Amino acid sequence: MRATVLAALCLVALAAPAWARPVSYPGGVTAITTNDGLANAALLHYTPNPHWALGYRLEHRRESGANLHLGQVNALLHRWNAQGWQANWYLKTGFGAAHQDGNTAPAGFAGMALDWENRRCFASYENRGLWVGQDTEHSFSQKVRTGIAPYVAEYGALHTWLMLEVTHAPGSEHTWRATPMVRLFRGTAMVEAGMDTRGDILLNAAWRF
Repeated sequence: MRATVLAALCLVALAAPAWARPVSYPGGVTAITTNDGLANAALLHYTPNPHWALGYRLEHRRESGANLHLGQVNALLHRWNAQGWQANWYLKTGFGAAHQDGNTAPAGFAGMALDWENRRCFASYENRGLWVGQDTEHSFSQKVRTGIAPYVAEYGALHTWLMLEVTHAPGSEHTWRATPMVRLFRGTAMVEAGMDTRGDILLNAAWRF
């Protein structure tokens, strides 16, 4: 039953590179930068074993202007493997400090991420609760991604996907955003680019070492 539901969600989705997941292969180092209408962030994480990854996150909140410095831990809670597809469930948490207008305050976040993929399609859901200081920002956001791969590329070739991301951030100035984008992936590097319905640019990139 679970496989049937996940397969239905994937009818309008596309494949994602496994190395860009919150937990990489043991000994892997991943650098990720994300930029959208809510925040600009950079994350560097190391995966000591297949179940969790530890890293440092620098994030600038665009509406509040706060700069976050966080230690981040990603944990693989469960993985489903089947013939031709895979699904993953992750917990992501971060704790540290926020700087704004010369003031420093504690900050943290927690959230979950789910994804389903095969070579032609991918579907994901992610949420996050964020707490910054006492009065700076307390928010919840969630996003869904779907898309389609116009072709199946061989290993080492350029992979291209057409994607759609829908973001819901109730405490934001703009509650809903829809972002069509293009993802390009080859070898150990990926880039995503798009523009949301508010006119903000999305530009994400990741590298695995």
